[in-house]
Amino acid sequence: MHDDEHRQTVGEGVDDEHRRVEGRVVAGTRHQEAEDGAGGGGERQAPQEGDHAHGLGPGLEPTVHQGQQIQADNGEKAIVEDHVEREDGLEVVYGTNPLINDADLDSDGDVLTNIQEITYGTNPYNADTDGDLMPDKWEVTAGLNPLVRDSHADKDADGYTNWQEFTSGTQPDSDFSHPLYAAGCWSMVHYIPSHTGAAPFFGPGSDVYMAWNFSAGSSSYSSPVVGPDGTIYYCTQQDSALRAVNPDGTLKWVRTHFGWWLSSPAIGADGKIYVGAGSLYSYFPDGTLNWSRPLGGDVSMSCPSIGKDGTVYVGNSARQLCAIDYSGNIKWTYYASGLVNSSPAIGPDGTIYVGDNSGYLHAVNPDGTCKWSIQTYHSFGKCSPVVSPDGTIFSTTSDGWFFAINPDGTEKYRVWIDSSYGSPAFGHNGIVYVPGLEWLFAFNPGGTERWRVRISQPTSPVVAVDGTIYVISRISHMAYGINSNGTVLWSIPFDTNLIAESSPALSCSGCIYFTARHGSASSSTLYAIAGKTPVGDINRDGIVDICDVILGLRMAIELPVNLQTGNIRCPYTSDLVSRANLDANPKIDISDAILILRKVLGL
Repeated sequence: MHDDEHRQTVGEGVDDEHRRVEGRVVAGTRHQEAEDGAGGGGERQAPQEGDHAHGLGPGLEPTVHQGQQIQADNGEKAIVEDHVEREDGLEVVYGTNPLINDADLDSDGDVLTNIQEITYGTNPYNADTDGDLMPDKWEVTAGLNPLVRDSHADKDADGYTNWQEFTSGTQPDSDFSHPLYAAGCWSMVHYIPSHTGAAPFFGPGSDVYMAWNFSAGSSSYSSPVVGPDGTIYYCTQQDSALRAVNPDGTLKWVRTHFGWWLSSPAIGADGKIYVGAGSLYSYFPDGTLNWSRPLGGDVSMSCPSIGKDGTVYVGNSARQLCAIDYSGNIKWTYYASGLVNSSPAIGPDGTIYVGDNSGYLHAVNPDGTCKWSIQTYHSFGKCSPVVSPDGTIFSTTSDGWFFAINPDGTEKYRVWIDSSYGSPAFGHNGIVYVPGLEWLFAFNPGGTERWRVRISQPTSPVVAVDGTIYVISRISHMAYGINSNGTVLWSIPFDTNLIAESSPALSCSGCIYFTARHGSASSSTLYAIAGKTPVGDINRDGIVDICDVILGLRMAIELPVNLQTGNIRCPYTSDLVSRANLDANPKIDISDAILILRKVLGL
């Protein structure tokens, strides 16, 4: 910037290039800050008493923004023309460049400028400073603390966690604004309407076993869903049945109707189950039929999704996307370009996204009008879109492409993955996990490959709150737990005569459920994988109870804990830490004890 462009007099004796206000440089070249014609010498002026009142701590200087009125030494006010940052030491701490004026940049893309990040105490290079899966900008706007992992909390006490409110586009500080799908459970395919596949609860851990299996005399292509009471629901094909299975693996009830049921159910906020076959059906939790609605085409392939207002969206063989209210009335019908076999995904603003077999991806407004439609030239088949919290749409295609689409319908990037039998999952810090033909891929937000793990024909992955990825191999008869860095934590085999077609479901109790069908016979099996020690079971008595809460509190303040194996003092054994650590922070703290308490209370 030329001197005549930024020169602004703020008082007598103030140099144009090295203007000082209250002893602080507010404009000019930073490498000359040490020079001061008025004050002489080359040393930086010491911080003034009270600087820490700005929340910066002693020795850290407050920020002056462009256009902000400031008080000069002579008492006059001036308008700062250039952006000015804090002391170089603070910039070094946060990773911003002390040699460039980058206060108004957004280094992590979270819609908070660097200067706002430092004001809030968040990290300018991490869109989710506290690692709770909710971006800093959203937490600030929603009145949450971006420095506290509170995805499990329920600020407005409406029965939905802050994370569920975030992923549904509802407000966590209003009990009148909440999603109308079932809380606290895996309520539809890929977990929630946006189909991210990332849940705010934990998986079975690293020490797992096959807890039980339930066999049915009919094939299943259905992904299980889990109700608030732990009931598992899934569909079978030849007998056109919806089955409800208790958490212990026993049959609760079964209902049959006309049509092949190849899709997965969805669960509403009131516990009603919605599932498509020849028509769309609604059942009460006890298995009683609520209503059925013909939709002009077969709906046995597309899995229903439920919007935050309770509207059910589903595709059919008549090239339609249908919207149905909770009473079974058709609100509107949108006509696509091909068969709609994929499951609709719902964005934060209520836009519905669905792919068809002609290669078109459609964005549909909540009133049923077309927002945009783009031709990808690749069939979606049953691959369903995933919508990230910022509105980016991710999807695979049945012929081997993975792509990202901006909310306005322009292509962000695409990557060849050789084929896909499932949909992506959107995990921590924008990492997208994508099933290919022979690999499970992890892609960075910009589309570069982060890592890959060799798994033969992986189905759609899911992600637990600690970043662990769970995925099933379609033909190698193995289920996997994979660390967020791409290392395999465990693999567990299942019947070699079966082919897994489903995405796994994760329950809030830490169990994984998935189905597999027989390759040549009309039969299938529902499997449950559990941890040998329940998450939070610090004393290893087989249950998580108030005793574990007390032990967690003692560990948080580093007191000895008395177990059957003896009195253990800090530093605790790695095995003990693994049982008490319920969040992504490696240190045992009060938040872990709170999470154990919530588990005890069933929250």
